[in-house]
Amino acid sequence: MLTWHIQAGSRFEMLEGPARVAVGVTSRFQIPFGPLHPTVPCRVFEVVDEANRAGFGHGALIGHAQRGWESYLVERRGDGSIEMRIRVVARPAAWWMSLAGPAGLVALHLLLRRNLHSLDGIIAAQGAGNSR
Repeated sequence: MLTWHIQAGSRFEMLEGPARVAVGVTSRFQIPFGPLHPTVPCRVFEVVDEANRAGFGHGALIGHAQRGWESYLVERRGDGSIEMRIRVVARPAAWWMSLAGPAGLVALHLLLRRNLHSLDGIIAAQGAGNSR
C-alpha cells in the first residue's frame, strides 16, 4: 500500500517520485486512459502505517486535471476480511475536465474502479477473498 501499488496496479505510469510513500513527498504519474494520457502531480499529506491498517492521502498539485485530494486506506479486520476505502474530494482544474462535464465524472469513476481492483491479486494470494 505504501509503495504506490494502487497506482501501478491501476496502470498509472510513475514519471517521478520515491519508491515509498511518505508525508511531504511528491509524485507525478501519467494515466493511460484511452487516447488521453494526463499527468497527475500530487503531494502526500498523511500516511497510516499500522499493523492492520495502511494508507495515505495526497493532494493535487498545479498541473493536475483536478483540484482536491484522494485518500486510500486498507484495513484487515478482526475476522480476517480486508476492506479498502477510497475517498475523493475533487473538482475540475483543467479546462478539458470542465468541458467534459458528466463524462469527466464517468472517467473518474472508471479510474477509481481500477484503483479498487489493483489489490485483488494480493488479497486473493493471502486467501482473504475479495472483501471490500
